[in-house]
Amino acid sequence: MEILIESTKEFEQDLEAFSQPDRSVIVNNMNQYFQRILNDRKYLSHTNYLEQFRKINLNNYDSSLYSLRLSPAIRVIITIDEDPIFDRIIITLYRVVSAVEASEAYTAVANSIYKYLILDNQEADLQPS
Repeated sequence: MEILIESTKEFEQDLEAFSQPDRSVIVNNMNQYFQRILNDRKYLSHTNYLEQFRKINLNNYDSSLYSLRLSPAIRVIITIDEDPIFDRIIITLYRVVSAVEASEAYTAVANSIYKYLILDNQEADLQPS
């Protein structure tokens, strides 16, 4: 099993806005978290670091969108998808924001990535968890 990590342009821009010491902490904390996932796949379902801010109605699909708590002040908006064919976990980094901004960033990312499942150009059915 391997982990493939991808990042968006928005994530990279968010990361650049942090100071160099904060960027190092963010990257180190993410690496530690992702290593735990690699070592113990059950870690995903038992961790207190992942949160789904909204219940997303995707017509029989489950959302893989999460907010990852890296510290009390910093959250990363990510998707975590298992690819059993290639025996890997794909993690996509969408945003890195302050805890105060996390809910708004989560909703914006959800509307962006799930827009192809939304009919009549309406926003995704996002309900508070």
